Amino acid sequence: FLHSRSRSEDPSLLAWEKAERLFQAAADLGTVAAQDVQILSNARAEGQGPSDASVQYVQSRLRDAIVLQTLALRRNPSSPAGHVALGHLRAAHCAAGALLADDHIDCIEVAMPEFRLALELSPVSASTHARVATFLLASWPVMTEIQRAHARPMVERAVQMNRNDKALHRQWEAARGALYSHE
Repeated sequence: FLHSRSRSEDPSLLAWEKAERLFQAAADLGTVAAQDVQILSNARAEGQGPSDASVQYVQSRLRDAIVLQTLALRRNPSSPAGHVALGHLRAAHCAAGALLADDHIDCIEVAMPEFRLALELSPVSASTHARVATFLLASWPVMTEIQRAHARPMVERAVQMNRNDKALHRQWEAARGALYSHE
């Protein structure tokens, strides 16, 4: 004998809905904190070094966003967008830490496992490829040659899949132009 469950009793739907709320909370917190990292980075570049307390505060907000994103991914581990977002959060957290460090810290590498997983989970999603490529292209100037070699096929695939995305094409052309002008 079968009974039908209401939507509110379906455990998989409840887990998905809870994951979506966690993803949104992580995005709300992480987006603002990542913007703060950019502001602090710009201030440092202009010779106005941010205080340690300011950087640590932003780092704590990013840690909280990473915890929320990780919890959401435990409920919905097959979310490509969730993994892309976690990659962005980890890179932003690393960049905030780099503001406090004297040594060079490679923040691209901390994001790459999540980006690769997102692309594996969604190999034919043009939007997933575009989101990853946008990050990679923004990071292109600080990448090592080895990182660029690993990133190049991902970016080329994204450009191919997003033929009508003029901004992505312009970013790729600019990155390629910069690459060839140094050779």
